[in-house]
Amino acid sequence: MEVWIEVIESYTDIRVWIAQNKFIPNEIMEVLSEDSSERVRWMIASINRLPEHLQIKMAKDHDLKLRQPPILVGVSVNVMQDLTEWDY
Repeated sequence: MEVWIEVIESYTDIRVWIAQNKFIPNEIMEVLSEDSSERVRWMIASINRLPEHLQIKMAKDHDLKLRQPPILVGVSVNVMQDLTEWDY
């Protein structure tokens, strides 16, 4: 884990390539979901195995391009209703 963090912090120009990696740990997805780069966050939002809490977080991203309701299995109706009531 430390190596991932070190690479992200030291080589900021390759964060998008790290975000494209299907095998990055969930903790790294969490870190990159906060990235200042729209492209990095979009790559994270596009990961099929993105944990539910990150799908919801990405659906509420400040960038409109990333605000798309996630397809969640087993998420309550209340959560999905909350996602449709975004604050713009």
